[in-house]
This record gives sequence, C-alpha cells and structure tokens, in this order.
Amino acid sequence: MNAPVRIFASLPAAETDDKDKQQGLEVTCLNKPVREVQVTGVAEVSCPADRAWLLVSVTSTKDSTNEVTNSISRRLEYIFQTIRQHGVSEEYTTVRRNVRRHAETYTMDVEILVTFSEFKKMEHMCCVLLEKLDKSVQVGTPRFFHSAACLSELRLRASVSAVENAQQKASKIAQLLGESLGATLLVREEETKEWRNEEEATGCVTTSHTMLSYLTSGGCRLPFYLFAMVLPLVSPHTLNRNQHQEHDHKERPKLLLVSFDGFRWDYIYRVPTPNFRSIMDEGVKVEFVENIYITKTYPNHYSMVTGLYAETHGVVANEMYDPALNLSFSMETDSVYNSRWWEQAVPLWVTVQKDGGRSGAAMWPGSDVLIHGVFPTRYLQYNASVSFEARVRRIIEWFSAPEGEAVDFGILYWEEPDESGHNLGPQSPLMDAIIAGIDEKLGFLLDELKKAGLYQKVNLVVTSDHGMAQLSPEKIIELDQYVDRDLYTWVDKSPVVGILPKEGKLDEVYAMLADANPNMVAYRKDDIPEHFHYQHNVRIMPILLEAKEGWTIMQNRTGLFMLGNHGYNNTLRDMQPVFVARGPAFRQNYIKASMRSVDLYPLMCHILAIQPLPNNGSLLNVRDLLSSEPTTSAPASAHSTPPPKVSRYSYAPVVGSFIGVVMVLGFLVVYVILVTLKQRPALKHRSWEMSQPLLQEDLHL
Repeated sequence: MNAPVRIFASLPAAETDDKDKQQGLEVTCLNKPVREVQVTGVAEVSCPADRAWLLVSVTSTKDSTNEVTNSISRRLEYIFQTIRQHGVSEEYTTVRRNVRRHAETYTMDVEILVTFSEFKKMEHMCCVLLEKLDKSVQVGTPRFFHSAACLSELRLRASVSAVENAQQKASKIAQLLGESLGATLLVREEETKEWRNEEEATGCVTTSHTMLSYLTSGGCRLPFYLFAMVLPLVSPHTLNRNQHQEHDHKERPKLLLVSFDGFRWDYIYRVPTPNFRSIMDEGVKVEFVENIYITKTYPNHYSMVTGLYAETHGVVANEMYDPALNLSFSMETDSVYNSRWWEQAVPLWVTVQKDGGRSGAAMWPGSDVLIHGVFPTRYLQYNASVSFEARVRRIIEWFSAPEGEAVDFGILYWEEPDESGHNLGPQSPLMDAIIAGIDEKLGFLLDELKKAGLYQKVNLVVTSDHGMAQLSPEKIIELDQYVDRDLYTWVDKSPVVGILPKEGKLDEVYAMLADANPNMVAYRKDDIPEHFHYQHNVRIMPILLEAKEGWTIMQNRTGLFMLGNHGYNNTLRDMQPVFVARGPAFRQNYIKASMRSVDLYPLMCHILAIQPLPNNGSLLNVRDLLSSEPTTSAPASAHSTPPPKVSRYSYAPVVGSFIGVVMVLGFLVVYVILVTLKQRPALKHRSWEMSQPLLQEDLHL
C-alpha cells in the first residue's frame, strides 16, 4: 500500500561454534566474514473493532428556560439511568448542552456521547431508547474503532508474522548463496497502516442486522508491510554502524508541544503566573506571534503542525464546505473524522513516524484522525470530559516508556481559557481566576516532568492558537437587513463568514453586501488581500465577510450571542497568542520580538532532527531562539575504537554487493507490479486529488 511498515534485519552468513557464541557478536564478526541479506516479509492481520461511540441527541422547545430545562431533564434522567443499567460508567460518557433563543421560544439541545466496549449492550440500549422515547430523542449511527491496546496487539502480531516470512525467504537466499543462515541481528518496525472494510466505509450502520454484519465481517483490518534490509557481503564495520544507528535513534531529541486554546499574549501579565514566568526565565519568550488568517481553532492548530497557511493545508475554518467533494465539515460533528479534510497536508506526527520516530497526541485537533493512513503512535480519542491532569499523566507515561517504545514528539491540547473567554468575555474580572488556573495546570505539567526525570530532557513549547476580543450586544451586524436568505448559504460563523451564493446570484449578492455596513468588509474571493494567504482553495467561499474587531455578524439577533470571540484579522493585537519555551535546545532568559506561527514547524523539525516537508515557515526567522549547542551532539569518546581494517583487494564485497543489488531489484519490480495492479481501480478515482499541488506558486518558502 502507500504507507508500508518497514522492518530492518541483519543476518550473519554462517552458524558459529559454541565458543564464538559465548564470546558475543563482535568476536564472531571479527573471526568470520559476515554476509548480510536483504529480504522482504509481508504480513496482514485483521480483527473486529473493540470500541464504539454512540451519540444520543435530545431537543426540546418551550416558551421559557424553566420549561425547556424541566422537559429535557426528565428525558435525560431516563437516558442516564438506561446507560448506567447497561454497565457504562460516567467516565465513558460526555455531555454537551446548548440553549438558544428563537423569537419568543427557547430551544435546548443536549448531546450525549457514550463509549461502548460491549456491542450487544449498545444494540440493546439503542432498542430501549428508540422504543421508550419520542422523536425528540435521536439515536445516532454507532462509530466503531480500535482501542490503543488493540492496535498495539495487532501491530505485534503483524510484526511477528512478517519477520517469520522474512526468515523463510532469507533461508532460501542463504541456500542460493551456498551459506547457512545465522540468527537475526536487527529488527526494527518503521510504519503501520490501518484501513476499514469497504462495506463499512460505504454504508451506515442503521439496523441491528447491518451492525452485526459489520462486527462479524472483521471491523477494521491492519495491513503491515515489513521489510528486512541491509547490504550483502559487508565487513564487520557495517554491524558497528548499524549499532551506532540504533544508538542515534535512542538519543533522538524529545519535544512536547502544548496548546492552551484562546490564551491571549497578555494574559500572563494580567495576574501572577509564576509557572509561565519560570519557563521564560529558563528559556525563551516571543512577544508578538502572528498566527494565520483566519484566527480560528482548527486552521491554526493544523498550521502549527504543518507549517502551512490555511489555503494550502486545506483546513480553512471550523465550519467548511467543499464543492469538489460536495461535503460539509463541522467541528461539532463526526465529519472531523473524514480523512479527506486533512490530507491536503502532512502533519508533523506522520513525518516523525516515517522518519523512524514515535509520537503521542493528547486531544490535539485532528490527531485522532487517520491521515495518509497513519495515526500517531500513541493517541487519545478526543473527549472534552477528560481532565487536563489525566491528559498530562498519559503524555508523561508515553515519554517515560522503555527504550524503543517512548515517544519522541508529543502534543497536548486543553480547551481553556477559550471556552470561558467566549462565555464571559476577556475583559470580565472572572477571567482572572481562569488564567490563574491555567498557570496552575502548567505548574502541574512541570512538576510531573520533574518527577519523571524528563524536565531536563524534554524540550517544552507552550503556546496557543489565537487570542480573544471583547464583544458587545450593541455591535451586531444583521445580514437579514441587507440580503434575502434564499439567495445564499451561510458557511462558518462570525467574525469571518463564508457566503456561498445560489447559482447565478454571485454578483447580486455581492452588490447587496459590498457597502452594507461600515463595520464589515465584503471581499470577492479573488480580491482577498494576498497577505492573508486565503485565496487558493476550493473550500474558501466566493464571498468573504470580515467584521471589524468587537463586531459580530449574525443573520438576526435570535442567534446565539457570545461575549468574547476570535477569528478576526490576524494582525490585530488581541488575536495574538502566547509563546514560551524551554529545554536543552533553547536559549535561557531570552525574549524575541516577533515570529510567525508557521515558523514553529521548521523549528520543531530542527529540534527533532528530521527533514521538514515543504512549508511556509522559515527556520532563519526563529534560529535565534535556539541555544548555540547542537541538539543532537554527543562528544566523541577519547577511547573510541577505530573501525576494523578491510582489505582493499578483497573481491567478495564487490561480487556479493552485485548479487544483492540484482536480487533487491527483482524483489522491488515484483512488488511494484503487484501494488500497481492492486491499486489500479483506485487511481482514476484519486486523479483529481493527486493533481492538486502541495504549495501554490505564489507562496514564499
């Protein structure tokens, strides 16, 4: 497939006697020539999903808030009682409530997300709820997935099978070369890939029959393509080099990226924040961080891990419409798990894993989505009810794992102070306690790093996606006063709104909105300023409305109003996030005037010692944040052993290398032919996606 798993194995040519075995590998290599054979082992395993999400939605509309609350409460009480009766504890249940006003009525929506591990109980609970409750209660389609433990077990099974297959092939090759096969010297897993059954991908589970069909058909399958690889007929020095490579892998630098959603740049000065201050004293701080346009959560979080502007990475807003796919995206729905929204770019955790490293993600937007066939090595499925402390403990656990299992790159996300900023407004005195609480949570993270012995090893970056602006009920722009709703579709929300006019109505709608309100600017897509980097993507609508800071765009005043918001022009100071960092890679007690958020990606790649993909950032812009010492340097030992000498007149390496190359090419040709034939039906379907370039021509890299 497109993302095979690679396992490297080095095999000695001949069995050694007992004395040699007792003296160890290095003595064996010095006494006898070593023949290394490149072989290919392939394994594929499958098993049913062991987890499922079920979304239960309740809606009620009444004349007063008390009435709507009482109406919802009775049904919620029955739903929660039913959930508990089916053995689901509170920690596997997430509840979200929303109240909105329409004219003289109030509507309350409640969503309950339940995680099941016993599917028969889930099926039975669905039947009970549908039978006992009215149409105001909607039971959604179950979404099946594998737990992290299940994926780990599948990966192990596939690896073992692939190594066995590789050994069988290696035996035949050794026989061909007239040698006996020794023990495996090195096995290393490179990549894994997961995909769902086609039946599950093309249909929805709407009845118990299709649900059971899904479960018995195998759920999800994990294919693993495993390769054992070294050069044939090499000197003992090659083995030493392999050992040095393994040592380098163990010494790979560590990096943890933390995002506190909506943490404005000046919050650290508003109340005492001793833990932010300690990072500044021991590391670096950037005063002005220019994030990307638009200053919304999903676009900016994806820019941090790709180094790309929104028009290039494709996540252009929190709510999107793609006319090429004829699909809509909302951060409030399961559409976020559709890989096609994310695959116009490659996030950093995918690059780390393709480079042989390991990643861990705790609730970072998009990290629980299968992107280019890859999940993070370790990750938590998004669940807002999971505490910050629980997320931190899991991240620390991943960094503290044994050698060969510990993650190299971690990302951690927390929803505050964004949620409180929306509800209270950033100018509210109540925000002081929220900000102080965030600093305490940061202190908890620092303490846990110290307890685990990671404080001096892990490079820590603490930042945010955007700031927050204060709103006022007197500053509302009502679109219904200027244009008929039947002429357009509303995409995304204030303060930057995408307008999709009905067919043939573009000029008419734009004329109505162009000078509608002095506190709102209307752009045709082609006229959006170039410095926004927000033109060249089909998901950007034909008309873009941008409110001035502090103003809110609504269709009318019956919609939900917030006291704080973000999304405005990214040059506004209130939209800027915080940025502090510390660790072995960073300078100490250093303040930098400014940077761009897209510069963070090449900076992280440099710290992790991996090659960045094409991006809009620049390492030169942020190189002064780094300490003068190389992040991966290791002093040479005064007593290091020089590599053993190899006779310059030995023809064995030349002949063996030639034979090995011919065999490798043969295996490669067969493999490419098989993969091409297997993928042929999909190539035509994917031609449109493949034709879109990664970067636009006008981007300055």
